[in-house]
Amino acid sequence: MDNDYGSEEIREFVLERSPSYHIFGHNHAGYGKIKVKAIQFINASLYELLEGKL
Repeated sequence: MDNDYGSEEIREFVLERSPSYHIFGHNHAGYGKIKVKAIQFINASLYELLEGKL
């Protein structure tokens, strides 16, 4: 989902704690959501949707 730009340390931190949701928007590509184990990862970046409209 993050096109391999995300932090491995943060990913491991989140997976170890297993929250219901992990919401982020630091990566402009990969907008959307994916479920890994019981965690809903949500990339809330709107860059791709707004590109060329500003």
